[in-house]
Amino acid sequence: MKLEYNAKILPDGHLPLPDKIKERLHLKSDDMIKVIVAKEYAGKPSAKFLATFGSWDDKRTPEEIIADIYGSRKSRGIGISL
Repeated sequence: MKLEYNAKILPDGHLPLPDKIKERLHLKSDDMIKVIVAKEYAGKPSAKFLATFGSWDDKRTPEEIIADIYGSRKSRGIGISL
């Protein structure tokens, strides 16, 4: 059986396991369990992160942008024989 719950790390560094979880899994002292920890972010995204979103700001035409992309590609020049 697999259950999920949210918890806060206690000041002494321990992670509490609710009695309800222990009862549902029939856990007793010395039972081995697998714990997967993932940090939840409750705050707002940073301005630096949000700045990565938005529309493309470029004065070039689409054709000029495409030509620049293709022009910047490099070939290794390695011959391939079949």
